[in-house]
Amino acid sequence: MKTCTKCGETKTEDSFAWHYKDKGMRRAQCKTCRNNYEKIKGREEHRKVQRKNYCLNKSYSINLEEYEAMLEKQKGVCDICHRPPSTRALAVDHCHSTGVIRGLLCGLCNTALGSMQDNPDRLRAAALYLERFMND
Repeated sequence: MKTCTKCGETKTEDSFAWHYKDKGMRRAQCKTCRNNYEKIKGREEHRKVQRKNYCLNKSYSINLEEYEAMLEKQKGVCDICHRPPSTRALAVDHCHSTGVIRGLLCGLCNTALGSMQDNPDRLRAAALYLERFMND
């Protein structure tokens, strides 16, 4: 007999799934509680997907499938620095005046473009400035 840490009921050993079968250990939660947990977890994942889809549609008029297609086209990396995202998903880069989506960028590259106000001349000047000091 074993007591479930979730519901507190004492049940037979076979009411608990194996945690490490090779070590003879069973889970602390009974199968019923564990199944309920997995259902809730699944619903939360579904809500996350719905939320992401809503935000993409509201902000950029694209859906999650289109975002993932862009991500696949870019091979999962930033369109500027070609590095994979570290912790957050790649941001949707777009022109603020026309709304046209340009690509997916990591947080650093997206912030850099925004700081330079999407001005190519300003970005070139910044690159020249950095190159002046690279040879020292």
